[in-house]
Amino acid sequence: MAVLRQQISWGVAASVVSTVVQVVLAPVLLAYLGSDGYGVWSVLSVLLLAGPFCEQGLGDALIQFVARSRAQEDHCAESEYISTAMALAIGVSVLLAGAVWLLRALLVSLLCGSGYVFINDEEVARKLTEIGFGSVDSLMLLAGMLGLLLIPHLLWSVAAAAVIGIGKIECRHKAFIIARLSQLVVTIVLLCSGVGIWSLWGAQAVFHLVFFCGLLFVLTRNQCVWFGVRNIRVQRIKELMIPAGGLLATRLVQMCVEPLLRIMIGRIVGMSSVAWYDVAMKMLRAVQSVFATALKVIIPRAATADIQMTPAMISTAQRRYHLWVFAIGGVCLWSISFFSEPLMKLWLGDSYDEMMPVAVWLLMLPMFINLSCFPDYYALIGAGQIRSVFCATLCGAVVMVGCWLMFMYISSLNFGMLIGGYGIGVVFNALGMRLGFCLYCRSCERKEAHSSTCECKQDYAGDERSTAESSS
Repeated sequence: MAVLRQQISWGVAASVVSTVVQVVLAPVLLAYLGSDGYGVWSVLSVLLLAGPFCEQGLGDALIQFVARSRAQEDHCAESEYISTAMALAIGVSVLLAGAVWLLRALLVSLLCGSGYVFINDEEVARKLTEIGFGSVDSLMLLAGMLGLLLIPHLLWSVAAAAVIGIGKIECRHKAFIIARLSQLVVTIVLLCSGVGIWSLWGAQAVFHLVFFCGLLFVLTRNQCVWFGVRNIRVQRIKELMIPAGGLLATRLVQMCVEPLLRIMIGRIVGMSSVAWYDVAMKMLRAVQSVFATALKVIIPRAATADIQMTPAMISTAQRRYHLWVFAIGGVCLWSISFFSEPLMKLWLGDSYDEMMPVAVWLLMLPMFINLSCFPDYYALIGAGQIRSVFCATLCGAVVMVGCWLMFMYISSLNFGMLIGGYGIGVVFNALGMRLGFCLYCRSCERKEAHSSTCECKQDYAGDERSTAESSS
């Protein structure tokens, strides 16, 4: 229990440090780069979203296999899983980086405007010079170099999953904190040196390299072979890709829900309502991200549950996680909602709108319900029940869209109805996760009962043979 508290505490600390670094950097970047330079970086950094998308699938799938191999003390299988996942990450990241580099002109055109058309525009050329670019070619160079950062990103995502799988999640959080603080220092130093927007790329590269090296140090110290050509197995690729594909499909459904809600709000209610929604979600997700990072410790524990724990112990541990989420998470979300008006006035200044606190209160209950399903979500991933996770996520998305269509048929949609439909979809998602976990526990109980029956039969047969031998 003490180890669990330590791991959760370091997860909370890592999330808090990451949030503080972002809050500190935002005014610094605006002061040194201006709104144009910061806007260019924000738009181009969309290219880095491919990293977390792949991490969601391959990384979480690797955790359960490494955890089970470590629990069974099968170090050969553990090395094969890690090496195979690392090889997959290298191949996928190189392909993604190459695609970004080759298509950098098209990507810049799509993300930042009209591409080569504005080379002769003196105003745009002047703005590009102010933020550190002499021409659009240097802007395309930055886009291509951002694509190269996908290589270390996917590598450390696999290394982080391996560290979590061997039960050293607190070491992962410590390495993350060191890397994030290093990024903060390097960003400020390079900005003061006059490097301009390239200082952000350099700081990102430092973060990825420091984090990756820290994770490799943890793996080496715990006698893990993090990469070996001889350890790569085709069979391990098949085993990893089955849950990874399911998790990627789940992530894809989740990514479709968020833009759809924004589009519905913008088209039906108005674009100003999208701003209310976005600001409210950022405040509430600051709490959600803390719990998401801290509760990831459930994945390796659920992966080894069949070996080290009974069904009763699994249910008891899960109730403890739920109680922790309900007690602390509920208080945090309610506190943010209660103090949302003064916090937003202080944070946003003149951009504050009176409807933003209303949006926070409307979104608080759906976010709390979504937070409550995190323990079941991670437990199902660790247990390998990817189908249950996907079905619950898909069910929530379908119900949400169905509620919107029903509200649209009954009367005209408004902001409250859209958020209400989103909340109903979240409820069905949480219920699906809960049902999936209960069915998993029932299957564990049946396995335990079957194994006990087999042992009793073997003991009875042994007693019968002993009696026959003694009588003879």
